Amino acid sequence: MNKDAILAIIWAAVGAILASFGGFMGEVLNIFMQNKRERTYIIISLDDELTEIIDIISKFSETFENSGNANKKYIVDLSNSMSSFALHKNKLYLFKNYTLRRRITSFYKSLNNIISEDGSKVGTLAQTAEAKAEQREIVKKFKDIVTTANSIKDSLTDKKTIIHTK
Repeated sequence: MNKDAILAIIWAAVGAILASFGGFMGEVLNIFMQNKRERTYIIISLDDELTEIIDIISKFSETFENSGNANKKYIVDLSNSMSSFALHKNKLYLFKNYTLRRRITSFYKSLNNIISEDGSKVGTLAQTAEAKAEQREIVKKFKDIVTTANSIKDSLTDKKTIIHTK
């Protein structure tokens, strides 16, 4: 073979290697950007859902304070407002912060436990002092969980908390 043919083969091989490397890097960049978009979508969804949960609990509490009776409608609304977490809980690994993932999961677990354990006691027609005290305790549990929801909302909007591991 002559010198020009060898150089042509070498340049073709270098070009093929560069094209393969460029394709690989393009795919890596695509995966990175897709994960970033998905993480942003999850953040927005959870933030909206937490805002809705906080609003429902504040209305629930306000109704109880005004009427002295806890309305079952708010419990139903709360149980229906957890769809975003149910949809995204398998993708929380996109948040590198283990503590944040754990806090989100434990918040929704606590909320679900309160709804399932105490939800049936809400809205009782009994006007006894015992029934009122029990409803007051349930409303207090929901008010306490709002603090956690606000804390998680603040963490979701802080990019450093989501990206960095702790």
